[in-house]
Amino acid sequence: MKVKSEIILAILLMATAVISIYLGFRTGALNSKEDLRIQIEEKTEKIKVLEDKIQQLSQELTSRGIYSYPQASLVPEKGGTAAKVLITLNGREEIKDLEIERRINFDYLNNAGESLEATANKGKTVFLGTLTAHNPVAFEIENFQKDLAIDLKFKSGRDQWHQYIRTSKTPDGIKSFWVITNRDSEVIDKHIDPGFPTDVSGSVEFTENREVRYADIAMNSIFRP
Repeated sequence: MKVKSEIILAILLMATAVISIYLGFRTGALNSKEDLRIQIEEKTEKIKVLEDKIQQLSQELTSRGIYSYPQASLVPEKGGTAAKVLITLNGREEIKDLEIERRINFDYLNNAGESLEATANKGKTVFLGTLTAHNPVAFEIENFQKDLAIDLKFKSGRDQWHQYIRTSKTPDGIKSFWVITNRDSEVIDKHIDPGFPTDVSGSVEFTENREVRYADIAMNSIFRP
């Protein structure tokens, strides 16, 4: 009888241990589910905050003309002194009712006393319509001999952009430097071709009497000619 009692006690102890272990696992699982629910709620709240910030940033960028903006590039014509200024959309959102005022100065480094102009395009404003990624526009430039300065003023509703282009013919081909600003004259884009003429400090002759150092032109900084 004693042996039988000990067997029964052992079975009871084993059953108790199994139940304890099961309840422990069950409690741990319940706790894990509760922790998981809390973590999900916290992460959901963080995602909502991030979404709000992204939306706010997107609106700010759009209002500052950064989300989409026009960008001009100089495309040389082969075998001559003519060139084409190609205006494309940088971004995804189309720009409606776009106008452009263009001022051009040939050999600008030797014509510092003259305003940026061309004989046929002095302060000329042209209506471009809707600019999309698949609908670029262009205009021709003739008599491009050595150095060329192009100042472009884009306007669409309340939005404005300025692009200042300086281009030089070098032994390695045509090289360009440009800066794009929004309506508040804040830099939103910039570029310089490798090999564009600079001095030993990396400065570019913006006009005959003014130099700018490309590395010092910071994004969002104020830039005016």
